[in-house]
Amino acid sequence: MEEQKSKSFITKSGISIFEWCLAVGAVLVVDVIQFLIELLDLTIVGAIVPLVVNRFIDVVVGLALGFYYKLRGIDLDTKRILTFMGAVLGEFMPVADALPLWTADVILMMSMDIGERQLETFSPEAAEALHKTAQAADVANKAKTLLPPGAKPSSAVPPRIGASGRPMATPGAVPPVMRQQAGPGA
Repeated sequence: MEEQKSKSFITKSGISIFEWCLAVGAVLVVDVIQFLIELLDLTIVGAIVPLVVNRFIDVVVGLALGFYYKLRGIDLDTKRILTFMGAVLGEFMPVADALPLWTADVILMMSMDIGERQLETFSPEAAEALHKTAQAADVANKAKTLLPPGAKPSSAVPPRIGASGRPMATPGAVPPVMRQQAGPGA
């Protein structure tokens, strides 16, 4: 009973709720520091110093969060990568970098992780279907990247070309019916 109770506080990736709260607190402190640096940009210091310091903080926090997610076993599927990249790109935009995007990213990751854990608890079948759907979407996205530019995915089989350069019959295909021409005696 005690083991089951302690497992309920662990999310799918193995990160406890307490650890998620610590992560939210850490990035909240980073976002407050970045906001205060932005205020310095408007008041005392010139424009270049806060810009450089904020970009340096963004690079360090972005790398640290990426490594943290990967090391803690968070499955970085398409939706999580898009969430993370949205925060990274938003932090590099001049006006949007004053928003608490790092905090929003960690809260979104935490809610996705906890939501999947709750889904597995209440409906393992639905969790399995969600996982298969996510895998199929990842495969489809990878397949699109393998196509040449401008090409569309097609289910048609390309014709086989023989040594003469003309299309060959596909094995098992029925040849077209040819009209018989009437000869001179018919």
